[in-house]
Amino acid sequence: MPISRSSTNLIRKWNSASAPEHRFQTSEELEHRFSMIETSLNRFGMILDSVQSDVMQVNKGTKEVLLEMKGIRQKLIAEDTSLQLMNKGQEDIKVSIDGGMKAISDQLNMDIYRDKLQKIFLVLSALPEQMEASLIKLSFATSSPTK
Repeated sequence: MPISRSSTNLIRKWNSASAPEHRFQTSEELEHRFSMIETSLNRFGMILDSVQSDVMQVNKGTKEVLLEMKGIRQKLIAEDTSLQLMNKGQEDIKVSIDGGMKAISDQLNMDIYRDKLQKIFLVLSALPEQMEASLIKLSFATSSPTK
């Protein structure tokens, strides 16, 4: 059955209890409530301290991560620069090799032509002697009596 809290019940309590006793009860109730509030505030303070400590640890961790990221970023920039230089070096080497191969090819072509020209020159230089020998044979053939 619900307890009724009507004003008549309160008045009866006031009338039934003496004023000093009522003050004592009220004082005890207030003390108990203050004690509960103090306990709650202490717990709340401990919770806030714990949260503050956690936030400080998160901030410290965040700063450490940021420093690590900065170091990693610097390393990546250095690696990127190094890779770019390596790529340029490879391109330079490729151009140099291509140029060298073309020069070798040109030289070989010139050597082949030189050999051919030398053979032609040898044939041409031997031609007058061969013509002279042929003329001599022809003159012997025309001057000798036929049988």
